[in-house]
Amino acid sequence: MTLTAFPNTALADPTIEDRRDAHPDTLRRAVAFIDEHAHTGITSADIADPATTTITAVAYRWGFPSASRFTVYYRQAYGIQPSTTLRRG
Repeated sequence: MTLTAFPNTALADPTIEDRRDAHPDTLRRAVAFIDEHAHTGITSADIADPATTTITAVAYRWGFPSASRFTVYYRQAYGIQPSTTLRRG
């Protein structure tokens, strides 16, 4: 119900980039992390582990073959650079 009530892109068909970057292993890790930590109000910084990681490591962990491509998509989705999110952590 919420997905239909508020503007979002959740119901949009995947783009070619989504199909290329959404590897099954990546999706399984993301879903498992969200399931395990949903009660804590997780953020992107929680997923990235800012104290010990780099943008490149985060990009590769989530299936992006290029850190620069990850940075572009991240900035489009969240309006800030991923490095800004890591520094906030």
